[in-house]
Amino acid sequence: YPLQDINVLKEFLHDYENVHFLENKSNFESALSDINYSEIFTDNFAYDFGHCTRRGNSLIADNLAQYILEKVIIN
Repeated sequence: YPLQDINVLKEFLHDYENVHFLENKSNFESALSDINYSEIFTDNFAYDFGHCTRRGNSLIADNLAQYILEKVIIN
């Protein structure tokens, strides 16, 4: 869930050395400063996160594509 802190997941999976973690919190917070919550999320599942709309999924996909270009392909 994009608005959740990724550190909890990192701590849970700390034994996995080859796992890449990509946080979406900042790009979602930035998007939410410009557009309505309902344009990014279909619901408010557990108070502070929900399931993504196509636009929300696009934010995740764009962030992942940028990460792949910067961290995986270029390096």
